[in-house]
Amino acid sequence: RHCAAGPAPKGFVLTRKTVEPDVCAVAAPIFDAAGAIIASISVTGPVYRTTERALRDYGALVAQAATKISALLAAHR
Repeated sequence: RHCAAGPAPKGFVLTRKTVEPDVCAVAAPIFDAAGAIIASISVTGPVYRTTERALRDYGALVAQAATKISALLAAHR
């Protein structure tokens, strides 16, 4: 829900135990040339193997990947 309204200030959203009790995830939106969200990229994993810091670090990497994909899509307009 949060990602559909736009990315969080750091460019990604993260969840811990929100959808499934033992799962955490980070996601970032992918934009088209007009700036509309057209897709997302995410990484999920078990809560017991992921620290809060690691989750934020993964989020930054996912956001970087989403930014690169968005730029590539905009270039092929």
